[in-house]
Amino acid sequence: MKSKPTLRRGMAPPISLKIEVKEKKTNLSDAVYAGIKKAILTGNIAPGSWLQEEQIAQQLSISRTPVREAINRLHGEGLLILVYRKGWMTIDLTSDQLDSLYEVREKVELVFFERSARNLSLNEYKSYKDRFLAIKSDLEKTNQNEDLFEKTRLNMMDVDRGFHDHLIIASGNEYWIKFYMQIRDLINISIIKYTLSAENIFCALSEHIEILDRLIDNDVDQARELMLNHIHRIWLSVGANCKKEQIMVLRKEFSHSSAVEFKSKESAP
Repeated sequence: MKSKPTLRRGMAPPISLKIEVKEKKTNLSDAVYAGIKKAILTGNIAPGSWLQEEQIAQQLSISRTPVREAINRLHGEGLLILVYRKGWMTIDLTSDQLDSLYEVREKVELVFFERSARNLSLNEYKSYKDRFLAIKSDLEKTNQNEDLFEKTRLNMMDVDRGFHDHLIIASGNEYWIKFYMQIRDLINISIIKYTLSAENIFCALSEHIEILDRLIDNDVDQARELMLNHIHRIWLSVGANCKKEQIMVLRKEFSHSSAVEFKSKESAP
């Protein structure tokens, strides 16, 4: 299975956006915003990638104004950051930021878990379980088929996010829901970058199915414990892979600086 190419910092990514304007009344900046956001949240634009207004406008054959408006909205949501004299970059969380994010996630998803669990119906739980089982079956068929794996990956992301959203919304606490919605995209990005291997997806599927089995049996306490374990496993996996990436970057930078120093000594009189 081919890995996605790594983009060097300072380079504009080879963006491929699908912008759909179904009705004449649809605001073009809304469509551009939705297209860029979808590309970020599905991993087609990787964390730490640079965005250029002009490049996006040229690709879509539109003016820079709707692109600028869309980018400003994404900046307001924390998905893009403005780097002085360089431009816009997609958010790439540090190890410390990821720890803080998952500490918050644990509290947000579990504080009203029991109330949420009681507010959802048995049919809703069975429906989600059937969807996860179908994805698990599809994943077992992917083998080395990259296109099929990508389709399964996107389906898993959609159902996974829908399940977690559903539990939060079922709490009925509008302020808690709003707070969760402010961080869920960052959670999504961290999962895309660090835990979307076939092995991790299979593990997450098994965990979701086990949680749903407990909810179907009305064993809310055990379901909550399993959800806590699920969040902790993702947290540990994200953190470990982030630190591994940081070590690789440091080694690369050290190797490069050592090579430059050695070359300088060789050329010295």
